[in-house]
Amino acid sequence: MMSTVLSAAGLPLEVIAIIAGVDRLTDTFRTSLNVVGVLANAAILESRERRNESESR
Repeated sequence: MMSTVLSAAGLPLEVIAIIAGVDRLTDTFRTSLNVVGVLANAAILESRERRNESESR
């Protein structure tokens, strides 16, 4: 979809290929960052649940 928009903007195919390659790298970085955030939230919630369970006993 991005290549269609960039082609319509009049960019040469070589430029579109470079942009697509860079976009792939940044997309991978964003995905990795999201996974790390989800894992961090899960770890925080688990530690709080354990602390609450131990306090209620």
